[in-house]
Amino acid sequence: MSGLWWWLRSRRRGLKIFRFLYETQQSLLGSSISWHARIASRPCLPHGPKGIFIAGGATLGRDCVIFQQTTIGSNTLIDSASQGVPTIGDRCYIGAGAKIIGGIVLGDNVRVGANTVVHRDVPGQSVVTSGEMIVRHRENMDNRYYNHPDRWMCWEDGAFNEVQDERLAVLNKIQISHPESLSRPAPAGLSLDDNKNRFENE
Repeated sequence: MSGLWWWLRSRRRGLKIFRFLYETQQSLLGSSISWHARIASRPCLPHGPKGIFIAGGATLGRDCVIFQQTTIGSNTLIDSASQGVPTIGDRCYIGAGAKIIGGIVLGDNVRVGANTVVHRDVPGQSVVTSGEMIVRHRENMDNRYYNHPDRWMCWEDGAFNEVQDERLAVLNKIQISHPESLSRPAPAGLSLDDNKNRFENE
């Protein structure tokens, strides 16, 4: 199973059935490796793709090793300093449960320890491990989830709603920097409005 996802992904320009099978396999394995992620070569997944998330637009270099439950995710928080998606160099070793978030860069030959949260640039030939938990107080944080299937949406009051206020100017800067979809689109056969109604009824 660990190689099937890559074989299906390599046929992304072919029949839609390959994409359907790719999405189905990921659903069964609890993973989400976006079609829009830029992956230079097939990575080594010692325990398969179980629980691995790689956001659309993220870049992954050659010969990387990624363990289970790893997140390489986008940051769309409107008031964050590290918006965007990660760029990861060649031959990086990413331990189980690691979280690499936002528009940051990891150089070549970086080693990320298990359960480490990485939110700043890391130079090549470095080792990153988790340390003491630090709690900082900050007023007026915007922790709403923003998504861009084909226009900016925000999860608020139990449903996705289109963003139409002053936040849109900030969010559009993220889209310009990373034009690829930052997340998977609404399921095939559903319009965005249908998808919104589905969330509202769940």
